[in-house]
Amino acid sequence: MIQLLSPRAFVRLVASVFLIAALIIFPFAFPSGNPTWHGLPRFLSFSTTLAFLMLAIAGHHRVIDWLWRFFPLLNHLAPNLNGRYRLSTSSNWALKKAMSEGDSAAKADLIEKGGLDRVVPYEGVLRIQHGLFTLRICYEPADSSASRSESTVLCSALRQNADSGDFELFYVFRARVPQPLSTDEQAYFGAAELIVKCDKNRVRQLRGSYWTNRSWRKGLNTAGIALAERR
Repeated sequence: MIQLLSPRAFVRLVASVFLIAALIIFPFAFPSGNPTWHGLPRFLSFSTTLAFLMLAIAGHHRVIDWLWRFFPLLNHLAPNLNGRYRLSTSSNWALKKAMSEGDSAAKADLIEKGGLDRVVPYEGVLRIQHGLFTLRICYEPADSSASRSESTVLCSALRQNADSGDFELFYVFRARVPQPLSTDEQAYFGAAELIVKCDKNRVRQLRGSYWTNRSWRKGLNTAGIALAERR
């Protein structure tokens, strides 16, 4: 969530937490109520330590999840992405295959339908841990998934679109194919851009597009639409 803050807002956040910590430490550092130069280093040291502890605890993804559930209007400031999402996808692979095989009839039919094949109803689960300083995404394929690849998310970022005001989730992933076919590569990279959809002050969906460089040397790199719905 810290990614959504401007440098000025970040400084204000840290300064506010340090001020709260200083107010807590002050009675213990100066029992008489009169600050002294002798006790100032210890006061600053303890205040800084407490401020870091407060940020670390408040920034944990479980604490963020609890706070945002208790105060759902906070989703207007930054969405709470914590949770598990059922992932469904549709791909242009059928169109790519028709083009590589020279099947003009199938190609024309797919283009008329928008270039995408059928929607895979349940491909896996996106598990997201979203704290103040961290954003981790883990992909868990469904047992019934037809996918032969194993994916790992390498990096992710949450941004707010300056024009629309929508929150957008971006991530880059690496996939490995243990038993590649002739149209496969043993490893490839991909990326996704998902728009955060809220309902009743809670994140319900992540919807957008994805693309990969799978078999790009053969012109078979794929792209499609992804929909992640909160479980």
